[in-house]
Amino acid sequence: MSDRIKVVVRVKKPQGNLPIVCKVHGDTISLINDDKKAFRLSSPQKNAAKEFRYDHCFGSTDSVDRDQSIIYESLVRGYVLHTLEGYNSCILAYGQTGSGKTFTMMGEKGNEGIVPRFCRELFEVFHMCHQDDQESDIITDFQVKCSFFEIYNEQVIDLLSSLSQRKCKIRERHDHSTFVEGLEEIAVHNVEELISCIHKGNENRTVRSTNMNQESSRSHAIFHISVNQKETHKKTGTVVECHSTCKLVDLAGSERLGSAAADGKIRQEGTSINKSLSILGRVISLLAEGDRQRSQMIPYRESALTWILKENLGGNSNTCLVACVSPENYYESLSTLRYASLTKKVKTNATINSMSHIEQMEELKAKLRELQKMINDKKPTSAHQHTLERRMEDIQRANFFLEQRMAKESQLADQSLQTARYERDLLASMVLQMIESFNWNQPLNDQAAELWERSQKLQNSFQKDRSFFDVTLQKYFT
Repeated sequence: MSDRIKVVVRVKKPQGNLPIVCKVHGDTISLINDDKKAFRLSSPQKNAAKEFRYDHCFGSTDSVDRDQSIIYESLVRGYVLHTLEGYNSCILAYGQTGSGKTFTMMGEKGNEGIVPRFCRELFEVFHMCHQDDQESDIITDFQVKCSFFEIYNEQVIDLLSSLSQRKCKIRERHDHSTFVEGLEEIAVHNVEELISCIHKGNENRTVRSTNMNQESSRSHAIFHISVNQKETHKKTGTVVECHSTCKLVDLAGSERLGSAAADGKIRQEGTSINKSLSILGRVISLLAEGDRQRSQMIPYRESALTWILKENLGGNSNTCLVACVSPENYYESLSTLRYASLTKKVKTNATINSMSHIEQMEELKAKLRELQKMINDKKPTSAHQHTLERRMEDIQRANFFLEQRMAKESQLADQSLQTARYERDLLASMVLQMIESFNWNQPLNDQAAELWERSQKLQNSFQKDRSFFDVTLQKYFT
């Protein structure tokens, strides 16, 4: 699924009696500076330097709960379906400090945000789609795991860990995708357990009061959901596994240090936040250039945030940026909107993360060859050799199991094929007997009615057998 990062803008509800400089008109936004000069952010054809277009723009109404619901239903609900279909997803909230990012993502009691609503519908939609599984030939195993961590001063900290040492490290796999080593991943079985993890993580998150925001998030928070689905066909034993992830990211607010910092620690936090957001902007800028910057290396590793979000920014992911702006601050809002307009130029290439038995076996064989090469490169006395040999034995056992499973599937398919051929020949013989036994001397109407009724029964039986025959062949040859 070749696409680009979707970009939406949300304007916070005005606070106090400050003059309004930002207004929503459909999917366009108007900014008015101190000189009352209006900038129309609309179609880029009118004025490429100052005019922009976004996928959605959300203002505020008298009902906070309605505002939260509109954003979720218009934007986020589709990403629940993407996740269940096997696609990786990511939703980021970006904006200046105090612009409503955390409220948009987490919400408050009685007015849930994107994250808890996403979690609720993840389970609801799955059970809705598979409520008839008991009557079908497919058994679906559904497993959900979650983790919650923050990036504070370039340190990755586990928000769900029960250990005193909660710092983790970012690692890279052989396929160049990244993961957080040492992160506690919790298996959840219902939405209540998932929501409980969100509350626990939010309680441990670093929040501090600044001059611009009484409860300012001093870290980037990432709630990571991992979904594994395994479909098993009862008759053929065919297994198809599907794995997908979704990152729900509440970025720390960009801020001007002179107006936000009150002491040295807050200033240090602000410097770290601005630096990571600056690197994120540079990565997005290079990715937006596309082919023109292909020869230039993308600086993912310069920040923990961009390294973790590497796959979501320009790889295998359906990604959305929610740009939050404050209606009272002209310059900060203009900066956020320019950032958002650049982001929508970044292209992604999401693919379904699904594997059949054959693909799993090929992957295991590749790992086996890789481990064999590693052992050959090591000296016989290497302490690491025992670990490698043990991993090879595990892979060989898994590979043997898959080969046995495929042999069984082949045998079942052969049996089904023979049964279908026998039923086809039997049906042909019955039709021939029926034609030969037809009494042409009887009145045509009565005999034709009897013949039609018997042929309808045979046709229904034939269609049922043919349907099973087609499914069996499809499973066998694909």
